[in-house]
Amino acid sequence: YFAIGIRKFRSILDLAVMLRLCSKNAQDWIISTVVESSSLVPAAVTLVMPSYFTSYGVIYVSLIVPAGYSSRSCAAITRQKTSAELDSLPLDDSRRYLQFWVVHAMISVFLDFISPLLSWVPFSTHMTWLLWAYVQLEHPTRKLYSFLEKE
Repeated sequence: YFAIGIRKFRSILDLAVMLRLCSKNAQDWIISTVVESSSLVPAAVTLVMPSYFTSYGVIYVSLIVPAGYSSRSCAAITRQKTSAELDSLPLDDSRRYLQFWVVHAMISVFLDFISPLLSWVPFSTHMTWLLWAYVQLEHPTRKLYSFLEKE
């Protein structure tokens, strides 16, 4: 059902591009954000729960979902048999998740450093969930990694 909904949503966005209400890049960004965010739906339920339960949602969003995507991209690389197939394989997905794990390490260190302060802030677990959900998307990951790469 999700694929049918995405196709219909893409058709609506194609119409918006044709009418010049949005650009092709904006359409691609919206579609990729919706598709990537769909994996966060099971953890989204924890946002309306107390912080104790939201911490499990944080684990799901910050570790389980990216690990699943990373293993899927690595499996796609190892399935390739010949060098011609490897040349045609877009390594961009694997590179993205390697960049994510670098950004993940930096944010984890930062959050561990300020955790004594965060324990006093109401809804800090919920904000941490939203931070990990944002970082898990492709565009923020690449932007944060490019910032780290410059430093």
